[in-house]
Amino acid sequence: MRNLIVAALLVLPAFAGPATKSPLVPDNIADQFTPAAFERQRIEGILGDRMRVNLEGRLLRVDEKALIDCFQHRPGPQAWSGEHAGKFLHAAANTWLYSGDQRLKTLMDRMARNLIATQLPDGYLGTYTDDKRWTSWDVWVHKYDLLGLLSYYRATGYEPALEASRKVGDLLARTFGTGPGQRDIIAAGTHVGMASTSVLEAMVNLYRFTGERKYLDFCEYLVRSWDQPNGPKIAASLLATGSVFKTANAKAYEMMSNLVGLVELYRVTGKAEYLKPAEIAWRDITAQRLYATGTTSAGEHFHDDFVLPGEEAANVGEGCATVTFLQLTWQLLRATGQPQYADELEHTVYNALLGAQDPSNGNICYFTPLNGKKTPTPGINCCVSSEPRGISMIPQLAWGTLGEGIAVLLYVPGKVAVDTRAGEVAIESRTNYPSDGAVELTIRTAATVQGGYLSGQQ
Repeated sequence: MRNLIVAALLVLPAFAGPATKSPLVPDNIADQFTPAAFERQRIEGILGDRMRVNLEGRLLRVDEKALIDCFQHRPGPQAWSGEHAGKFLHAAANTWLYSGDQRLKTLMDRMARNLIATQLPDGYLGTYTDDKRWTSWDVWVHKYDLLGLLSYYRATGYEPALEASRKVGDLLARTFGTGPGQRDIIAAGTHVGMASTSVLEAMVNLYRFTGERKYLDFCEYLVRSWDQPNGPKIAASLLATGSVFKTANAKAYEMMSNLVGLVELYRVTGKAEYLKPAEIAWRDITAQRLYATGTTSAGEHFHDDFVLPGEEAANVGEGCATVTFLQLTWQLLRATGQPQYADELEHTVYNALLGAQDPSNGNICYFTPLNGKKTPTPGINCCVSSEPRGISMIPQLAWGTLGEGIAVLLYVPGKVAVDTRAGEVAIESRTNYPSDGAVELTIRTAATVQGGYLSGQQ
């Protein structure tokens, strides 16, 4: 049950927070859902508790030496070791914008500066020796460099982070393509090239923050490369079969990472052909390949229709797949405003995302079985680095604007201030959800707001 109390001529004071950097290039497609600013909200209850554990137990305790050492002393111990620094910076930037925690800011500053210091003169920011460049997971590592550094730049305005990102983008655009002497991006990565082409999301964001057309051109090259004879045919296969299981090698994390980038490319270009494959994939996953907990994949792959093993041996619900499915759902909500995406965000957050976290210490499960015992761990692996990113997104999922109205998507105790065309609107939420269904929302406005609506889960 939801109760609304509307009070005019009252304004919730804006939450103090940092000024963020906005993209130079506006999206061609206006977002239907726009999240509330991190620094203008406070979330309490279960989600607030879990975000605090993520900060105190995981982000502030990360092994920063191990995250940077693979760049300082190439090669790293694993082919994908370099992904962890960028994942940390992404999660830390979101968390700092929300919390304002100075301890995290100090750690994040040091991590970003140490990472930038390892960049070579030609822009290379990987963990491979020169003779092994652009093999295996090298482009993938640069993807996470870009995502992390651009998140840090957005949060802090630190110009060397943008400059380092430009150097990475320039190197990628020089190295890969169809021109004389350029390399094939598909041949540079694993899983039918999906690992390397998933740099798409990061390159779209680089274009947004710089306005450099060459980065957008590179994004469109990446999409075209899918249809090469050796490519994964991501869009073409989804359009033809409607099935993620029948697309490329069905590797869930990498495929959804590409689709996240594809929706980003749709938003910045307005080309409808970039949205449709992602919508098809999402419908297929939720209809036939989604666990009751709101995650997907077994053994890190999509499987045939309704094949959803739940035991520990099946390696259920890879944490990276959970977070990337959450990101894909969020991108589709922003682009379309359709309520099924908001429903699924709530489903995944309260079940798969939080289920992978140990609430006592912030440790993370690589897999989260439905039958058997969970094994959350500290240390460093892809999922231990990914899940904190998903938890750091929670303030972007809770509330904001939807079309002309205010959107309350997650029923959480707390407060938020949202700017609308009619002025600032402040919301205070009182609830024990999900322990019970009672929710009381107090809406405060600077003046009487006419029209608009409140959207939320019933």
